[in-house]
Amino acid sequence: MLAENLPRVLRERALERGFRWGAEKVDRLSLQAAMESYYSPELLARLDRAYAKGKTENWFHFLGLTKGAIEGPLNRNLLLANYLFQDAETFLERLADIEAQGPYVVAHEVPPDNAYAPTPVNRTADGVSLLVDRLAKIAIDQNLDISDLWRDHYGAMKRIAIAGSKAGIEALKKVIERRSSKPAKKLVRSSAKVHPRDADWAEEIKKTAVRLLNDSDRPMRVSMGSLVRNTEFKPAAWPDAICFPLTRAACIEFQESQWHFYARRVLWAMARHHGKVVARSLITEDAGLEHHRASDVYHYLVSLAVIPVAPFKKQLEAKGIHLDWSGPCPGKEYRKAGRGYQKTGAITAYVPPEFAGQT
Repeated sequence: MLAENLPRVLRERALERGFRWGAEKVDRLSLQAAMESYYSPELLARLDRAYAKGKTENWFHFLGLTKGAIEGPLNRNLLLANYLFQDAETFLERLADIEAQGPYVVAHEVPPDNAYAPTPVNRTADGVSLLVDRLAKIAIDQNLDISDLWRDHYGAMKRIAIAGSKAGIEALKKVIERRSSKPAKKLVRSSAKVHPRDADWAEEIKKTAVRLLNDSDRPMRVSMGSLVRNTEFKPAAWPDAICFPLTRAACIEFQESQWHFYARRVLWAMARHHGKVVARSLITEDAGLEHHRASDVYHYLVSLAVIPVAPFKKQLEAKGIHLDWSGPCPGKEYRKAGRGYQKTGAITAYVPPEFAGQT
């Protein structure tokens, strides 16, 4: 199918369903809220990596854009199509109708000076430079590294790699490094004041953190985004350090490292089979995490004899595993997973690390 036709059919269906903002724009906030109600935030967090991390500001940035735009992940397209159509035959018929109409270029929905605005990118040096510049800004804004970009923006990264070869990717790395190393501009807000309810929101954030970290259900990673998203009391503005210093500090204090999240998720999977004799692979599969990292965490927890019962955070703390945990094997190099995986032709079996006290 033509690259621009899938977001086109989804966009038109969204407008038909009433998710309209202004004349022809999609009301993306209402659409996201409706999908959360339909699927539940917990299910969306399991099925969409960006949603689980709280990175939903540009969740539907691919809707209605040209093929020069960054594509939405396949899983998000499927979730959206299932919600908007709820019938495969209707969806396929609509897609076939649009395919028959041939190429189509839609109007830009965002201002051209926005970093996420669709810029037609060709395979010339200028086209690659435009795409490199746009991806670099996304990386800086969302604190992403090259592996994150390959995972979340695979289509754009592939175009850079094809058009510019390794030089294109290296150029992107250099742009990100150069912009990241620049001293941050001082924010001058002469009229900015601390929000009068900053302390109230900070307390609500702490309550949300305690609830999420001690939930006996399938754990989601506790990040700034998930804390804000799951707190009912929400001022209109994002908790920046100027207007919401206490709230911002609470968000930072209660964020957990990726490894701590892995530990909670693996412990949750162990709890599901507690008292039964099951293969370790079943535990790591239930955890739904990268296999080698999850396996190392599993063996480490076994070596410490961590009790797999909720609240998992309490059990981990009792063994010295806190929110900023750096993992069972700090410094260990793990093979890249997903789109970052490179086939070597060599077949190597997983070998568990040895930890003191492990039986």
